[in-house]
Amino acid sequence: MTSASPSLRRPEARRAVAFFVQAAFARLQAEVADGDEVEYALDARSGLRGPALYDYRPLFRRYVERRLPQLVRLPDYDTAVAVLGADPAITAAARDGAPDATGDAEALRDAMLVPLLVGAAEGAGGFDFDDEVFERVWQRLLATVAEAQRAFTAFAPLVGATAPDVAFDLGDGVALRRVEVEALADAWPESQGLLPDRYGVAADRRLALEIDLALPRGRSAEPPDAARRIARAVLALRLVHGGPVAAGPCLFERVDWSPRAVRALPASVTQDLAGDPVRLEPSRAPLVRALVERVRDAEGSGGAVAVALARWGAASAAHDPGERAVGILQAIEPLLAPDGAGAWAVAMRAAALCGNGAGERELVAGALLAVQRIVRPGAPPVDAERVARVVDDSARVVLVAALEHGVDVASLADLLDGVLLGARPRPQVVGGVQRAAA
Repeated sequence: MTSASPSLRRPEARRAVAFFVQAAFARLQAEVADGDEVEYALDARSGLRGPALYDYRPLFRRYVERRLPQLVRLPDYDTAVAVLGADPAITAAARDGAPDATGDAEALRDAMLVPLLVGAAEGAGGFDFDDEVFERVWQRLLATVAEAQRAFTAFAPLVGATAPDVAFDLGDGVALRRVEVEALADAWPESQGLLPDRYGVAADRRLALEIDLALPRGRSAEPPDAARRIARAVLALRLVHGGPVAAGPCLFERVDWSPRAVRALPASVTQDLAGDPVRLEPSRAPLVRALVERVRDAEGSGGAVAVALARWGAASAAHDPGERAVGILQAIEPLLAPDGAGAWAVAMRAAALCGNGAGERELVAGALLAVQRIVRPGAPPVDAERVARVVDDSARVVLVAALEHGVDVASLADLLDGVLLGARPRPQVVGGVQRAAA
């Protein structure tokens, strides 16, 4: 990988574009061999002494542009456009370079692929592909992208989860994708020695969270707070899927393809959590994206929901199941009983929200009430692990409902009382939250 590469996708972009240039050159060279000549321009240059000098300059651009309808039908063309279009910095630069284009594909063709074809032909003096010439033209294109935009990229390892081999858009500019150790070492050499143990080897340690943005030049376009964005994405993934999903411990940033910083992520998303790895499902990605936005709003308000999220994150890190159950219940109590109604009201309201039927409602209410026996001296023993699991599942549903409902937790309690009385329907948003088997 070259030093100018800003992300794991850039080597793939170079390869795809090179294949297209090679295929286009083969088509163009065949036409030249059949007698279709490249036009020339006659340039006159005045010499210091003697007669004027004349330079015959091939008009490769005109030749290429006249044959674009045939070139864009090459199979490698669609691949090159797709790969270039996946890079926000290149796409933004293409839009700037082709402002009259009717879409991104046309902009990438006119501002990126045609200049690459023409530059490679001019550098080689014809349509014989020369890898060294192509490399110079490719690097020149990347430099142009850097001049037009600032490319900001950030990377954080994700553990405790598996996923299909597809990219997830988690919102707020954060994407989840699988990484390969070899590509990671090339793209982020500064991460070596700072990754989680067995990252890239264990099945639940092959995912990463990435931010890849094109920022306009100027002081007004400062890089985003990537650590907070990553933290919100992790919290949303935990809320929806449960399990020991965690990031970090470090976040790696670059600007214009040069290392910018290695940052520590918030402790709330880097703890070593108990539990078995979970599988992240693409079908739940829309709920994750919605929650990322709501978590950001809650953090901005600084209200009860933000406090409950912070307390839930801290309590989830407790390895003793009894301690974990107590802490999680204390985190959501202000959301379910802002009126100070007590443990019984908390259990009933949570059961009304989380239970699909009478059996589930009885299970939730029983687990939340059993937490009182964990802290009461001399109380009958309880299955703390089972109680902690049910309490955490219930807490995640409560937090999702609170985020969807807004920051007015008093009205959330009123809504759930209405559900208990049969006067209001149960909120349906909680259906997307994955819960462990009882």
